[in-house]
Amino acid sequence: MAASGKVTTDIKGTGTIQRVAGPVVTAIGVKPRMYDVMLVGTEQLMGEVIQILGEKTVVQVYEETSGIRPGEPVADTGKPLTVELGPGLLGNIYDGVQRPLPVLQAVMGDFILRGVRAPGLSRDKQWDFKPAVEEERRPVGARFSGPSRRRKTSSTGSSSLRTSPEKSLAFGLGT
Repeated sequence: MAASGKVTTDIKGTGTIQRVAGPVVTAIGVKPRMYDVMLVGTEQLMGEVIQILGEKTVVQVYEETSGIRPGEPVADTGKPLTVELGPGLLGNIYDGVQRPLPVLQAVMGDFILRGVRAPGLSRDKQWDFKPAVEEERRPVGARFSGPSRRRKTSSTGSSSLRTSPEKSLAFGLGT
């Protein structure tokens, strides 16, 4: 799992920074929704829309903003702040926006660079899984039913299940 500096996500809209006051940035020229994730400045620092005042958008940036200046770009991802859920959460250490600190330390040492991204869950690990619900049965309430999975058979003939981190929990609303 590698860390990267730039986000390769679809951008809904772009604007420019009008004002910086500590971790709060005011942007103009962009029309996000409340709680959209914004990529702020040339370093694409992660932030979240906390207020919309007419043509101005107020963004709470979750990283150090020193050096960010008016006129730099802001980009609206059009998506809310989210985290991945799955069996890999246990036994890992994260910062406040689910960047895995051991992965970042291995790549860049003890000081994390601004704007760096890394997936919250490993895409390489495989997890043992035994479903608690029959495959075609719909879960009831908030009962854990298990991950969506792909079967992979090893050379010894044993079967293991591979999870899809973004679909690791299933919640049913009815009976």
